[in-house]
Amino acid sequence: MASRRANEVLTLGGGPYKLGKVLGRGASAVVRRAVHVPSGRHVAVKIMDHKLLHNTKMTENVMTEIKAFSMLDHPNVCHLYEVIENPMRYYVVMELAGEELFDYIVERGRLSEDEGKRLFRQLVEGLDHCHRRRVAHRDLKPENILVTPDGDIKIADFGLAAVMKDGEFLTKACGSLNYAAPRVISGKPYKGPEVDVWSAGCVLFTMLCGRLPFDEESIPRLQSNIKRGLYAIPNHLSKNAKDLIKRMLTVDPDKRMAISDIRHHPWLMGTDIAVFPESTSALNSHVVRMCQQKGISKSDIEIGIRSGAQLLTMPAFGNRQKLRFPVHTFTFHFRR
Repeated sequence: MASRRANEVLTLGGGPYKLGKVLGRGASAVVRRAVHVPSGRHVAVKIMDHKLLHNTKMTENVMTEIKAFSMLDHPNVCHLYEVIENPMRYYVVMELAGEELFDYIVERGRLSEDEGKRLFRQLVEGLDHCHRRRVAHRDLKPENILVTPDGDIKIADFGLAAVMKDGEFLTKACGSLNYAAPRVISGKPYKGPEVDVWSAGCVLFTMLCGRLPFDEESIPRLQSNIKRGLYAIPNHLSKNAKDLIKRMLTVDPDKRMAISDIRHHPWLMGTDIAVFPESTSALNSHVVRMCQQKGISKSDIEIGIRSGAQLLTMPAFGNRQKLRFPVHTFTFHFRR
């Protein structure tokens, strides 16, 4: 079991993990840098004490976050590697991706349209994956979007995410006010994807302009501007960039642009994005040995690589394991 001391080793799950410095703190969680000792991979570990989850609702929120996170597997979404639970804490082991898009923008003042196109196209691809997997993020903002050292986008922090169900509306008003859609701040029911599109429109505006579209010191005035869709677009933006922002920041959700239409908008057409491998055809011998030590046969590993992420039974423990194979690495996602 991990303590707060730096460089402690977490031996549970698919570790051991050597825990390092604190990356951030919240009301009920701390995020620490760590190293997965067998592979040498650097990861982030979100640690939540059971005693800090004061009520059943908070615990349900944590489980919803974990469920939503575990449903996703895309190169533009931060990877969930493993979830470990013991009597004291939850440990959420996830990808250590890079710096916040917020800091990336601040360092540059604003982004050029060429760079903005490339990053935003990746954001759209990641968000489209979330929605196809029935996950609404509900807190999309530059602080929750990471930029890797290679300059690629990763959507992160699913603490306010919701798993969408057919025929049901979401009602919780959540997220950051400056990026929240009109229906959210009005307390009206919403489907999910349309509020993420609004937030993504705010993110795009911020990337290209270096400031927020809706930013008032007076909260009532800020809410009024959001509900009415009142903002000013700088003249330096191209015609197509202005048009895309306008279509995403349309107050009426039924008239707001959908993700499927955004990716085909003239501003994004012809944008080159990196092609990421979904699996590897070669078996890493170390991976095979580690999996076999966990009771998973080589044939099951081969099936997993051909078919993608698989839910398998680990005989040694009798619980279900989710395998992923991101380029010669392996991870286990499970709960004890």
